[in-house]
Amino acid sequence: MTMEMPTEFYGDTTKSCGFTLTDPRKWTAEEIEWVEARMADGHTYREIAKAIGRTETSVKIKMKRRQKKTDSYNVKHRDIKYAANDNFIDHTKPESVLDLFAGNSYYLDKGIARVVTNDKDERFETDHHADALALLCQLYADEQMFDVVDLDPYGSAYDCFDLAIKMAQKGIAVSFGEWGHKRWRRYDYVRTRYGITTDDEFTKQAFIDEIRRIAINNKKTIEIIDLVQYGNFLRVYLAFDRYRVTEQWEEKE
Repeated sequence: MTMEMPTEFYGDTTKSCGFTLTDPRKWTAEEIEWVEARMADGHTYREIAKAIGRTETSVKIKMKRRQKKTDSYNVKHRDIKYAANDNFIDHTKPESVLDLFAGNSYYLDKGIARVVTNDKDERFETDHHADALALLCQLYADEQMFDVVDLDPYGSAYDCFDLAIKMAQKGIAVSFGEWGHKRWRRYDYVRTRYGITTDDEFTKQAFIDEIRRIAINNKKTIEIIDLVQYGNFLRVYLAFDRYRVTEQWEEKE
């Protein structure tokens, strides 16, 4: 028997503004509830999309946005991520942390003397509700330093890398939202930042190498303490050491 959503759950159709091939249909609360129930039953996006008369992409985007709003995004992998967080804390033993995309900050109950939290989403109880880069600029101008800076955005934190590395004394944790572009073969963003232009170049090493390059520019070397990768998610934990330039002392031929 073919799975179909009840017709009374369908929302009104609106006229396309030119950015879609077909006239878009409003999502109703009943439709969302029906889709989430089918997902819980184990049905695929493709099956659900066919049942509700939408594209598979439309369903995926809607559900990912829903998951982010309800703080359930990547929930099934959190134990892996949190174990890596603990390992990083054990290795760096930070007395201060800047959690720049904090949400419900993982660091608050870890016995760390100073934790500064930020999230633009005001539903979260954080010290700041600011744009991440703007806050970094402010803290750097105020000569604020931290043992660890954590960058865990839904998207990209690339613009924050340089200042985060400058301000972190012991290391940084970075989630690369750009890793998700690999699935869709999108090179427009990663081409200019990571030099990635083909599938073969779209590797974890390309992201790590860019962090290493920025770190060296700030007279720091990196050591990979941990790495978590699943699906569209890549997170790397890096400890710092001082970078010493010695080539000026080497004997020239």
